[in-house]
Amino acid sequence: MLLTHGDLANRVRYLNVRGVQLTFGDNDRLAAMLTGVVEADLLVLLTTSDGLHEQDPRLHPGSPRLGWVDEVTPAVEALARESSSSLGRGGMASKVHASRIAGRLGVWVVIANGLKPGLLRAAVAGEDVGTVFVPSGKRVSSRQHWIAYTRRPQGELTIDDGAFRALVQDGKSLLPKGVREVRGRFVSGDAVKVIGPDGREVARGLASYNADEIERIRGRHSREIEAILGYRYTDEVIHRDDLVLTLDPWGT
Repeated sequence: MLLTHGDLANRVRYLNVRGVQLTFGDNDRLAAMLTGVVEADLLVLLTTSDGLHEQDPRLHPGSPRLGWVDEVTPAVEALARESSSSLGRGGMASKVHASRIAGRLGVWVVIANGLKPGLLRAAVAGEDVGTVFVPSGKRVSSRQHWIAYTRRPQGELTIDDGAFRALVQDGKSLLPKGVREVRGRFVSGDAVKVIGPDGREVARGLASYNADEIERIRGRHSREIEAILGYRYTDEVIHRDDLVLTLDPWGT
């Protein structure tokens, strides 16, 4: 089956894909997204190196391989950017990023050398054949994963300090009162990025109103929505059930 990003971004097509057996080849990010579709336990990403090394092994022969990564931190991502591969479009950096995406679903990831005979059997058996990425402690549901990593954001909402605390610390919905700025053209149901006061992405979610409507009600209390718009769908700009935090615990 040949899949495109649209097959996963559209919720109906996404659910249809879940009902069939998959055989495909595609990029690292697509592979990570599909772990949720097929409810995989393990994702093996093949490259031309033995895994993630402390330095690019082609430029620094003998550089130690990392056998185990507990968390994809900025330091780990920096190592990946320094590494390279003669095959694939994304290189080691995209594989590490894919490991982080799959890890949010509780999926173990192994990056290993696909040129070695018997590699897949060894990886599935748990042998030391590459770099193992441990699933994230902050796991999300399949639907949350779809919102955060599969839907393409169509716009951005910048929020104030109060909204930031409500979302990150209290686990609440995003109300119009906390929205400072609206960017992009989107309609109700589209995915949008939520940007914190410091410019970092905080979350992603499905907008309850379109961009023009949010522009008119931003900074106002929910009780004023109907008076401003002439109607009210909901009190929230993004309901908590449609919102996924993407801010990493180490602050990037």
